[in-house]
Amino acid sequence: MASRTAESLVAGTSYLLLPTTSVAVDFADVFVDSACGKDVLKDCSVKYEPAPRTMIAINSAVYFFIYAKSLPKAEILNACDATAIHGLLLGNTRFLKTGLALARRSSLRRRLTKFYRCGTVGESNPNFHRKQSWDYTHAARRHKWISVRTGVTVPVKMFWCQSMLPMVQCDIMSKLIPGPSFFIGKGDDTDLISFGSGQPDLPPPPEAFNALKKYKGFKYGLIQGEENLRTRLAEEYPGAKPEHFVITNGASEAIDLVMRSISKQGGKVLLPRPYYYSYPHVVSYSGMVPEYYDLAEGGKIDYAQFADIAPGCRAVLINSPSNPTGTVQEIKTLKKIEALCDRLGLYIISDEVYKDLIYDRKNYLLHGKHVVTVNSFSKTFAMCGFRVGYVYSQDAELVSSIVEMKNHTSMNTSVAAQFMALAAMRAPASYVEKHVKIWKERRDMLYAGMLELGLELWKPEGAFYVLPKLKNSGRVVSDLYYKYRMITYDGAWFGAPDHVRFSYALDVSKIKEGLRRLKKFLDTEYKKY
Repeated sequence: MASRTAESLVAGTSYLLLPTTSVAVDFADVFVDSACGKDVLKDCSVKYEPAPRTMIAINSAVYFFIYAKSLPKAEILNACDATAIHGLLLGNTRFLKTGLALARRSSLRRRLTKFYRCGTVGESNPNFHRKQSWDYTHAARRHKWISVRTGVTVPVKMFWCQSMLPMVQCDIMSKLIPGPSFFIGKGDDTDLISFGSGQPDLPPPPEAFNALKKYKGFKYGLIQGEENLRTRLAEEYPGAKPEHFVITNGASEAIDLVMRSISKQGGKVLLPRPYYYSYPHVVSYSGMVPEYYDLAEGGKIDYAQFADIAPGCRAVLINSPSNPTGTVQEIKTLKKIEALCDRLGLYIISDEVYKDLIYDRKNYLLHGKHVVTVNSFSKTFAMCGFRVGYVYSQDAELVSSIVEMKNHTSMNTSVAAQFMALAAMRAPASYVEKHVKIWKERRDMLYAGMLELGLELWKPEGAFYVLPKLKNSGRVVSDLYYKYRMITYDGAWFGAPDHVRFSYALDVSKIKEGLRRLKKFLDTEYKKY
């Protein structure tokens, strides 16, 4: 871990000051042993170093740094969410058990109540961080307000003390990002380069917006989906009829409804790995168990491995083109899987949300009596926020089950969004063709740029993602966000630790700037990992 001065603390870093080294160590021990601490610090390694520089370094979402150096006051600096520490001392109900554990140690409680100090650098207490030195006398006994991420706002009394070192040497590590939801909806400010989002930055077809000028619907719609949209979709699939479709709130609801409709308690569902990060959760929520087949060289399915695992499964899931790899499966392999699953009586769930964004060939539509196709208007027509997806299956019993379940959960998908989706399908073929050309140009730029940086990755054949190898991927994602203003997604969220997913759904100028920042990161922080 690189040594930094106290002056280099970034805005948003949380800190907690305790009166003595013994109290600091005592507090850290209680936290580590508490129910809250075990939850926050799960899968962590804890390291203690002896005085005079006592340090507890916790390699996870929370980092404590204790510095004694013969001072009457010890200092704990942590780069965790303010909620974690403030909640312990300020009565946040989420950490009640830990608070009670602290309260039982009455002498520690009295000392903490009397002496604790806390704040947020550069945010709630802008006077705290000074460019030249740390001088707290001007802030003595002032009241500040600190807003923690839970939305709780609490008054905190400051007791700055000049007896502290003017310049404390310390190690600061960025907060680890808990998951994709942390980033979703972010990325619009000018300085932030977002390689994270799975949504196109290109506009929907004008037909979709122009349709709203004539739209007057406001009542409930059909649970299965508006018939005119289902009729139009049936034209896209050979032998399909309107009754073979269910319109859903995006492809995510489609997959969820399919999983719950085919569920058998304890049944296995065979998923690709790397996988879209929601797949294992949706399988588990349905009462089934995820099994995995690993994508082989080039991101392709190893049919021998697949055929060895598939027997005994309830269903298999195919995602081509893939999120997060961008790879497209070979047609001959897909035909073998069709035959195998037909023979074994397995459902094939084919997630084809990127089917129209393939660079070198057309999509292959899987066939079979138990094939369930999932698609969406989010990627092809850049309509992510409208949440229109669909299920297509010629299994009438399955479709009926999905409609019944949807009736008791979300009811109909937005009728206005369906109206826009139908209008989008009237756009000329050139709309999609133009976009595919743009995606391919961006793919070439990002892929070549990463090869120049010495990164190892598969070349995408569709969608808009790359998945280069980067060790300690969680720390990479955190450092890129907090220190380089870049959003990326941890490969561990996709079942691919030591990889980082980059989306190239952003302007060419931002891709170039992102590559420049990435190079700087690889030449500096990354070399110290």
